[in-house]
Amino acid sequence: MRKLSRIFKITLYFVFLFALFEGSARLALFLPQISRHLEIWDDYGWRRNWVDRHKNSGEEIYYKFDVFDPTKG
Repeated sequence: MRKLSRIFKITLYFVFLFALFEGSARLALFLPQISRHLEIWDDYGWRRNWVDRHKNSGEEIYYKFDVFDPTKG
């Protein structure tokens, strides 16, 4: 019984750490003051910045050829 309790506590500790790190990362990417310093111009970062730039501009950001394909995504 004691071993089971110890395993439960260790598992709970790792779940807590994961939630803490995940929450910190999401908060860092959500706050504009911090996310500007973390910008990386990889594919995902470029797309995120492009959508943010065009979100409030009123421009059409989706085109007729932007159709979801179930096999290609």
